[in-house]
Amino acid sequence: MKRVVLCLLLMASLPIRAQVAAKHVEEPPRELAGDRIRSPMELRFPLAVADRSQWGVGEVRRDPIAKYICEGVSYRDFSTEAAQPRDGKVKVTFRLLLYDEPGIDKRVDLSIGVLHGDTVIGSAVLKNLKVGERKSVTKEMTIELPSSEIDGVSPAPVVRLTTVVRDDP
Repeated sequence: MKRVVLCLLLMASLPIRAQVAAKHVEEPPRELAGDRIRSPMELRFPLAVADRSQWGVGEVRRDPIAKYICEGVSYRDFSTEAAQPRDGKVKVTFRLLLYDEPGIDKRVDLSIGVLHGDTVIGSAVLKNLKVGERKSVTKEMTIELPSSEIDGVSPAPVVRLTTVVRDDP
């Protein structure tokens, strides 16, 4: 009888382990919602400053691209600005705000190409950007484009934005 009581006392003094419940959910939480695309991700959209009336007016925002998420990284803001032409060229600046959702830090490579049909008329690259989890990074890229290739041409020029993301533990 003493042994039974002693065993019960010893068991009562042991810490109780919490149980973990796991289940499948049909939809991710709202903060993780969006169109999830594996790396590398390519987005194509019309060049917002293809019309001469948009030159020299400051930043122009058109199609929001925040809903496209590549390995946890999204574009929280994306704008285009075109200066007035000089010597037949227009300086186009792309500004972007990258955000990495909770999880792990990331390294990101970006490529912006401006295409007229299948022809690349200008491009720029940023490599090895560090984006910490739950952090934002602001960057800009500038390309000089021939004004004759973007002003009033048909079809309108397209931006090809390529994003390559990898973990940075």
